[in-house]
Amino acid sequence: MPLRGLIYINMVYQGYIAQHHLDLYSSTLLKLPTPRYIVFYNGTGNEPDQQELRLSDSFIQQDGSYYLECRATVLNINYGHNKELMVACRKLYEYSFFVAKIREYIKGGLDLKAAMDKGIQDCIDSDILKEFLLKHRGEVKQMILTTYNKELHEKSLIEQGRQLEREQSAQILQREREQNAQILQKHIQSTRQLLLQFLESRWQLPEEILKRVSEETDSDTLAAWASFAIGCDSAKEMEKLILEKGK
Repeated sequence: MPLRGLIYINMVYQGYIAQHHLDLYSSTLLKLPTPRYIVFYNGTGNEPDQQELRLSDSFIQQDGSYYLECRATVLNINYGHNKELMVACRKLYEYSFFVAKIREYIKGGLDLKAAMDKGIQDCIDSDILKEFLLKHRGEVKQMILTTYNKELHEKSLIEQGRQLEREQSAQILQREREQNAQILQKHIQSTRQLLLQFLESRWQLPEEILKRVSEETDSDTLAAWASFAIGCDSAKEMEKLILEKGK
C-alpha cells in the first residue's frame, strides 16, 4: 500500500502542478498541499483497528536512514472496529454494517446473490443507507459481484504465485545440487590425481593398486588414502590399505 500510495500521490501532485501552472524548474520554492495517506481496510483478515505501513519496510537494504518514505495509515472499517470513527462518521458505520450483513448471510450458507438481496433489504428496513440502496440497488449488487470476483481472482493469483515460488525454489535447489555435485567431482578428480602423483613418485606400486586409486570415486576414501600415504613408510602397508577397500 505505501508503494501504491507513492504512485497515487505522484499523480495527484502532477495534476496539481498542471492545474496551478507551477514551474518545476523555477528557482522559487514551490508550495504544495501536505499529503496524508489513509487506507480503509474492509478485508476478511484479522487486522488491528489502526496500523502504519512504511515504504521503507520494502527496501532491500535496511540501514535506518532513508531519503524517500511514504507512510500509509490503515484503518480497519469492518463492523466492530474503530468505534469512535464510526460514531463520528455515520455513513462509514452504515457501510461497515452493510458489508457485515452480507458476510453474515454468506457465512450462514446463502450464496452471494441471495446474501446481497437479504442484506440490502435488512439495511433498508433498518434505515441503513436506505435512500442510497433504494436508488442504486442494481449498481450496488453489480459492484459487490465485481468485488467478490476480484477477491476470488486475487486469491487465485496468490496461490499461483505460491506455486510459482515453490517451483522456482525447487529449481534453485536442483541447480545448487548440480553445482555441488560438480564441485565435489572436481575435488575428487584433483585429490585422485595428486594422490597418484605422490604414490608414483614415492613407490613402484603394482598396476592393480594404481588402477584402484584411479577408479576410486569416494572422496572420503581418497582423503583417507592420501592422509595415510603422507605418514606411511612402507609400500606394502599402502598396498594393504588400498586392497582392503575392495574386500
